[in-house]
Amino acid sequence: MFKVSVKNFKAFSLIEVLLNLGIVALFMVAITLYFNLLLNANMKNKAISEVNQEGMQIILILNQAMRDANAVSIPGAALTLPNAQLASTVVGLNPTIINLSGTNLQIKEGPSAYVILNSNRVQVSALSFTNVGITNSKGSIKYQFTLTYVNPDNKSQLRYQKTFYDSATLR
Repeated sequence: MFKVSVKNFKAFSLIEVLLNLGIVALFMVAITLYFNLLLNANMKNKAISEVNQEGMQIILILNQAMRDANAVSIPGAALTLPNAQLASTVVGLNPTIINLSGTNLQIKEGPSAYVILNSNRVQVSALSFTNVGITNSKGSIKYQFTLTYVNPDNKSQLRYQKTFYDSATLR
């Protein structure tokens, strides 16, 4: 007759399968959280970088305009105002007007049209100019402004603002 042999098949038990699935699920959750953290950090760094780059660019433009001027018309000595007007001996640059229009910082040199100095990704606020020059001198202006990253979806990682301070002495 035939001899029936029962082969001993090795297989995973239900507990081993569930344990392995649990470990794989934990790894998947950890990887997902890690990539989410990286994405949020990237968005935060983008907002910080944008505000800092535009702030430095605006400072360079304002300093150049002030150094090209030979007198401060507005604000008067020891006054602080939200706008500035500079006089220049260069006909095409006289007067140079710097002010805030809504959330845009703008500059106008001579008869030309206003030029907006910030992009639509940042808003400017709290603009102020203080004439710290000594009487009968060419003048020195201290100024400050705050840049805020535009965050239409109100995401916490995109909330960033920074106040910039600088001064320039007329030549």
